[in-house]
Amino acid sequence: MATISSSEQQPLNGTNSARLRKQHLGLPLTGTTAMTPGPAVFDSSDLTSSSSSSSLSSSNAQGDGLTPSASSSSTKRSHGRRRSSSAAKSSSSSSRKNKTHHPPPHGFGAKKGSKAAADSEDETSVTMLDIVRLVVGLVLLSTVLSYFVTSGTSFVWGVKRPWWAKPAQLQAYINGPIALTPDQLSQYNGTDPTLPIYISLNSTIYDVSASPHIYGPGGMYGFFSGRDATRAFVTGCFREDITADVRGVEDMFLPLYVDDDGKPVPDDEIVFSEKALQDAHAKVHKAIAGWQRFFENSPKYFRVGWLVLEDGWLEKLPRRPLCEAAQRDRPTRKRGGAAKGKGKGKGQG
Repeated sequence: MATISSSEQQPLNGTNSARLRKQHLGLPLTGTTAMTPGPAVFDSSDLTSSSSSSSLSSSNAQGDGLTPSASSSSTKRSHGRRRSSSAAKSSSSSSRKNKTHHPPPHGFGAKKGSKAAADSEDETSVTMLDIVRLVVGLVLLSTVLSYFVTSGTSFVWGVKRPWWAKPAQLQAYINGPIALTPDQLSQYNGTDPTLPIYISLNSTIYDVSASPHIYGPGGMYGFFSGRDATRAFVTGCFREDITADVRGVEDMFLPLYVDDDGKPVPDDEIVFSEKALQDAHAKVHKAIAGWQRFFENSPKYFRVGWLVLEDGWLEKLPRRPLCEAAQRDRPTRKRGGAAKGKGKGKGQG
């Protein structure tokens, strides 16, 4: 196809016909020269060329089985399908963008919301420190109430601690029972602050270190410490009866007979009934057992071992008379009311 310069005025020539044909076929219009308006000049050669171009365009369209109107309709449908496809893709892309989850921006609003959620969680959660504070508060409240309710005698409502909750008793249990001679026992009289305070009752050793003001040096019963004072626990003669020998103690439970002048009759001259002697011995053992229960059940004192006495120790000691205080406490009777029986009111308790 011949190129037409812009200086030539061709209102209806081959180029314009080709342009029109491309528009009908939907072909790009590149490489063509824009039409420049100008005066219409009629030339027979142009008419011939235009007619031939029109005929060629018409023949090409008919050769392809398309008429000009059919070609135009096909082009429009093609553009419509392309626009529909483009619109569908655009709609699909928009829907995907709308469905896409965007995380909240890390700005002031997000931080404020996170802090509010954390504060709300802290207010509703219970920590270990809160539990400890609650327990300590309840314990303090209980001790204060116990002190006032028991008139200041106990902080734990009068409940006694078990032996294993006391360090001294637990240590004694771990070490096992001890065995001491009278000489060894005398070292535990409270004069040595590094040693506990022990007393012996009926050859059973008890730890009384919890009451140094009573059993320690200068205490009310400090003379019991480091010794076996079984006789004194029965007679009450704490100064003169500090010994384990209880022979003749049963006499304090027997009546003291007097003559018509009111003078005491020696016990060697009185014959007591067998039942009276048995009752007197039973009372001695009962008094000893009562003191042992006192130390066994005391929340402060506990048993630690035994006193070891050598064989024949009792025969080596002189027989003790009944102490003056115990003699005075005996019930008196006249000699004529003495009961007849076997033996006299003497013997070991």
